[in-house]
Amino acid sequence: MKKFKRILFITIYSALFLFPLFSAQESGGRRVALVIGNENYKNSPLNNPVRDAKAFKKKLEELNFDVDEAYDVNREKMNSALKSFYKKSENADLALFYYSGHGIECNGKNYILPVGQDFEDDEESFDENAKNLAQIIERIENTGCSKYIMILDACRNNPLKTSRGSSNRGITTVPTSSSAEGLIFYSCASGATADDGEGKHSPFTQALIDHIADPGASFNQVIGSVTKAVKEATKNKQVPYTTGSQTTETYLNGKPEINPANYDNNIHSDNSNLIRFSLILFVLFLFIMIICFIAFTERGHKIIVAAKKTSVNLKNQTSEFTIRTVSNLKEKAKASQEKKKEEKVSQEISSYLDSVLVDKKFYCALSPVTVLQYREISGQTDFEPEAKDNEPVTNISYLDAVHFMNDLSNKDKLECVYDLSNPQNIKIDRSKNGWRLPDEAEWKRAANTKQVSDMTGLVWQWCNDSKKGKYMLKGGSWDSPESLINTNSRMMVVKDFKSDALGMIGVRNK
Repeated sequence: MKKFKRILFITIYSALFLFPLFSAQESGGRRVALVIGNENYKNSPLNNPVRDAKAFKKKLEELNFDVDEAYDVNREKMNSALKSFYKKSENADLALFYYSGHGIECNGKNYILPVGQDFEDDEESFDENAKNLAQIIERIENTGCSKYIMILDACRNNPLKTSRGSSNRGITTVPTSSSAEGLIFYSCASGATADDGEGKHSPFTQALIDHIADPGASFNQVIGSVTKAVKEATKNKQVPYTTGSQTTETYLNGKPEINPANYDNNIHSDNSNLIRFSLILFVLFLFIMIICFIAFTERGHKIIVAAKKTSVNLKNQTSEFTIRTVSNLKEKAKASQEKKKEEKVSQEISSYLDSVLVDKKFYCALSPVTVLQYREISGQTDFEPEAKDNEPVTNISYLDAVHFMNDLSNKDKLECVYDLSNPQNIKIDRSKNGWRLPDEAEWKRAANTKQVSDMTGLVWQWCNDSKKGKYMLKGGSWDSPESLINTNSRMMVVKDFKSDALGMIGVRNK
């Protein structure tokens, strides 16, 4: 018994010693950044990148970033700046890379261009004299930093032939690792052009400077604000674009105050890891206590012997009644499955969209809306010309989705659910029998019935649930981490948000 008390004392002391260590790990906030501005090119010099980079550097320093800077650098100096940045990013909480200057795509590879170099218009020349963006991202992901953000105010054109702002072979989407906590924020969509700007800064960087330090805003909210500002400044000619993913929100200037009554389950506190570690430590402590009790006390030995005897008795008590009960349960389960198959066939209704009755309450389409269905119903025959007809339609905003549902209701001679007379205040009449987007509860019921295919892991799907001007997405997509591909995952985004991983599915009242 004395030995048991001694081990108990050591266990408790160790737990108290380790707990602050776990807490310390979760309280860190080391932020590092590298900003590069290149404008003094031999061909197609630019006006704003150096001013853009310096102004953005100042903002990052106000947000407690340890910032390195490089302006009008050749390949050798760019390599040196990146090497130093990789070193600083090792095990950092957040690593941020900002680049303003020329960028180009060649044979599927994307490059940022140093100054002072002569480039031939071929892949070998760019590999030798420029910096491959995919390699930069890979190096950042290998530093062990918790999260990273890459911001590219690179013109989407070919500096060998024309100046910034025209349309010719610019940077395309650069892939990130599926397991990395990284976001890439482009100044414009893949295949579009970015404006160098006639003022002091480019429209994209000016919007960044205005919103990067918004108090209590997550970086996803900053992205929304910047996108809106750039669209307004360029009259919708330039639309910023984002790829990658982060499973927890990144706040650059403090977190917002949270009202527990309105707390959204998809937003997790940064203290979640601390709680997880604390629970693991507590369970480990209990396990050690049980082992010590069994190993060093007479009562513990008696409990183990009694448990073994009970286990043997239970194994010998299997009766004919138990076997018969299990058999009956299996037969009932089989009959229930057959009944569900029959109901599925009989419940399909005649409509433009094949659908099934869910929980005897509402009809749900059997799969997300396809490209062909969207073209035929919306009348946009040239929409996504390179997409296959049977693929899920993507790059659909909430506004596009509700317009489609009303058009589909008209085709099926049903009542339109959405009042779209004021796009800023969309009204939903749920008493009408027309097609609409599901509510979150309906979406989960349909997904859990297994009657509807591709509810998770194919495309995020719009729902009607909204909060503070944002609408809900459900289910995860082809580019989501595995942890987000389930019926409980959700995101809240603005109604004009579009993505190649975002689509929709339709429901209507019984």
